[in-house]
Amino acid sequence: MTTGSSRRCGSSTAAKVTPFPARLMVVDPITKNVYYTEEVKESKSGAVKFIDAKTGKDVTLQKSEVKEVTKDEFKAGVGKK
Repeated sequence: MTTGSSRRCGSSTAAKVTPFPARLMVVDPITKNVYYTEEVKESKSGAVKFIDAKTGKDVTLQKSEVKEVTKDEFKAGVGKK
């Protein structure tokens, strides 16, 4: 069970940053890849940029679904570091 809110990104006109602290799951609706992060930055074009908590790599997605998750869901998705 997840908590919080869900939103789709990809059509915003203003840059946005998620509030801290956050535990977020980001899904690419095209590839169905799932990422976990603590901060998402949304550009004026609607693309989202974040650091994948599992790999530490920068990720940019043109379309995405962003959802808050619980601490346990975040830990399970990221795995042990």
